[in-house]
Amino acid sequence: MKQLLFLFLFTISQICFGQLYEFQMSSVKYRENKGNYFTEWSYNERTSVIVTLKIDESKIFVNTNPQTTYRILEKKPSQEIDDSIVVDYYCVDSKGKKCTITIVMSKIENITMVNLRYSNWEYIYTGYLL
Repeated sequence: MKQLLFLFLFTISQICFGQLYEFQMSSVKYRENKGNYFTEWSYNERTSVIVTLKIDESKIFVNTNPQTTYRILEKKPSQEIDDSIVVDYYCVDSKGKKCTITIVMSKIENITMVNLRYSNWEYIYTGYLL
C-alpha cells in the first residue's frame, strides 16, 4: 500500500511544484572509469546518507560529507521497467560538472536506488523512501 501511495504522490509531484522527497540510503557501491573500461563494482558498503529531491527548486541534495548539490537541467519522462519506476535527471553539480542521476523505485517493495553517473565514476546508493 505504501508503494502505491508513493507511486501516486511521485507522479503527482511531476505535475505540481513544491514537492519534497527524502530517501534514506543504507548501502553504496561504486566503480571507476580506467580509460576505456569501468572497473568491477565494489562490494556494498554500509552508509547512512540522505538523498533529497526538491522538485520546486529543481535540485537534488546528497548529504555526504560535504553535502553535494545537483541542479536539475532536464528530466526525462518516467518509465516503468519491470516492477519499478525509473526517472533520469540530467544535472550539474556545484563544481559545474555534468552528470546523470537515475532514481529507481520499486512498486512492490519499499526499495529505492539512486545512481550517480559521471564520465569517470559511478555510485549506486540503495535505501528507502522516508
